[in-house]
Amino acid sequence: MSQARRIVSWITLVAAAYLIVVPFALSLFSRTADAEKLSDYYRPVMSERGLDNFRHNLAIVNTGGTELYGKFLPTLQQQLGLEEAQFDAFVADGFPHVANFLKRAPEVVKYLNPATKKVLAQQDNFHDADQFPLANLDVRVGPWALFLLGLVLLALGLWIRSGISVLPIVAVAVIGFGLLVGPAVLGWFHQTDAAEEVAQAARGPFSTAVSNATVDDTYKFDAAFKEMRLSMFPAIGRQLGKSPTEMDAYLHTTFPATMRFLDTWDESIYEGAHDLSLSQIRFKDEFHNADSTPYQALPWIFMLPGAVLLGAGAYALVARRRAPDRASRAAR
Repeated sequence: MSQARRIVSWITLVAAAYLIVVPFALSLFSRTADAEKLSDYYRPVMSERGLDNFRHNLAIVNTGGTELYGKFLPTLQQQLGLEEAQFDAFVADGFPHVANFLKRAPEVVKYLNPATKKVLAQQDNFHDADQFPLANLDVRVGPWALFLLGLVLLALGLWIRSGISVLPIVAVAVIGFGLLVGPAVLGWFHQTDAAEEVAQAARGPFSTAVSNATVDDTYKFDAAFKEMRLSMFPAIGRQLGKSPTEMDAYLHTTFPATMRFLDTWDESIYEGAHDLSLSQIRFKDEFHNADSTPYQALPWIFMLPGAVLLGAGAYALVARRRAPDRASRAAR
């Protein structure tokens, strides 16, 4: 076996070992499985339809909240003939869930709108990251591709050592070229950068403190809204001399934004908020495992061995081509 063939054989075997070991060393099998699970769940949320619905509901919440504090509460307070402190005591004594909501809601709004803007800003990044490694291809294919390619290179390295054919050397050079240029051609640098941006935006919502607070707020707000409808509004209606039907009509006519928020909450917002907030706890471990993936290093994991294999294959082919010339000169 020639020196060039021996060198390319060893390089191919080392590259094979590298590609076989990397998926296990970086835990890519479990991390890509968790990444795919997250993508499958949040893909409808991050779709155009999902985000339009998100924007629509957020507008209802903001408009309703503005009217609630700016008109709804002051008007009811005035109609009951109470000072602000008396009205606060009336709510706190009779409707504790509503009182807790009125204290907590302004704090929630402070993080809700900025957090929503961050989510909406990640639409393009989520879509681009979701194309990795190929559009409509499960990301779990990635580590298996590395592993199987390592086995192929292992076979080629052993075949090269047999000295029978030039074909395995050509195959090594071709594989090296594919590994070197493939990530750039397929846009992996952009896609992995997008994945890092999405992960960075999601780290806050998937933290223990934020995820627990989101779930807690969702349950508490729902309890407050139920207490408004079932207890507070009828109690105020009795003091104003209105039947439940008259009170409901009065509220919808006088405070349309607030009542639209409460109606939409019951119809759809609560279910969506409940599921989304629970998902932050349900998928917290999966997120943190997937987030440990070195996203921006993934293209280089392919390209670096590709460059080495291409160089080794080219060297062996050139050396093989020059061998007859050297033999001819030696014969003369």
